[in-house]
Amino acid sequence: MTEKDRKVIGSCTVSLGHLIHSGGSLDCQLWLVRAYRTEVIKNTLDPDWKPIKVSVDRLCGGDFRREIRFRCYDWDGAEGDHEFIGEFATTPKELFSNDGREVTFELINPRKAKKKKNYRNSGTVTAKTIPIDADFSFLDYMFSGTDLCFTVAIDMTASNGSPSQPTSLHYTDPFTPNQYTIAMQAVLEIIQDYDSDQLLPAFGFGCRAPPDYRVSHEWPLNGDSANPFCQGAAGVLEAYRHCLEEVRLSGPTHFAPVIKHVSRLALNHQDGSRYYVLLILTDGTIDDWTECKRAVI
Repeated sequence: MTEKDRKVIGSCTVSLGHLIHSGGSLDCQLWLVRAYRTEVIKNTLDPDWKPIKVSVDRLCGGDFRREIRFRCYDWDGAEGDHEFIGEFATTPKELFSNDGREVTFELINPRKAKKKKNYRNSGTVTAKTIPIDADFSFLDYMFSGTDLCFTVAIDMTASNGSPSQPTSLHYTDPFTPNQYTIAMQAVLEIIQDYDSDQLLPAFGFGCRAPPDYRVSHEWPLNGDSANPFCQGAAGVLEAYRHCLEEVRLSGPTHFAPVIKHVSRLALNHQDGSRYYVLLILTDGTIDDWTECKRAVI
């Protein structure tokens, strides 16, 4: 910035260009919306602003071809009428095309450019680095090959009520699904499509299982400890219905064992290739809260 232009540099704003629809026709006037405003730096002709961090959605709505405009002002106090120094226009595509390298833009003041024949610019702005940090979505991970491993754990404690009683959350009615069935269908019929083989391990906890009827907190719904996998949502629901005929509802309600079970599986795949999700369906009572917190943390 030259001495004759400014003695104090102000703030730089990033504005978005929009086309406005007016009366059914397209009005090509520019409507500027502030996307970011820097801090004010005083008493220098060579300001060095702090790094600007703004989301792509905020900057350009995801449209890398949309024009964005950087404006610099001479700051005139908190309540002052800041004087316009100059601006430059670019696009996110142009900014990011330099592979994060330094790039310099000329600040142009249109009014001065019209008045002065030898006018070049009112200074320059240099972007030292322009990196873009990717914030990947769930689907991005799925499409890149991450395998979703989904596990179901169902509360089979006595507090749910006997499956033979209509008031029980496990009530077995051939015509009307119980509350656990409704909850499993709502989740599993969607999530199964994100599991590559649709083999879903499913367990019951807080029940007494055959042959010795000791309390188990990791009882496989299909009765096979070596292979607790069920084929998709339909397989889990079928194993659940059969399991209710084999086990006795008991207690207490312990989450920690099944959480630790899934955690051990996840520890074997820490390279990001698999993502483990545990769905616990319960009536709300937890008897091992401290152990549960330790298992999660």
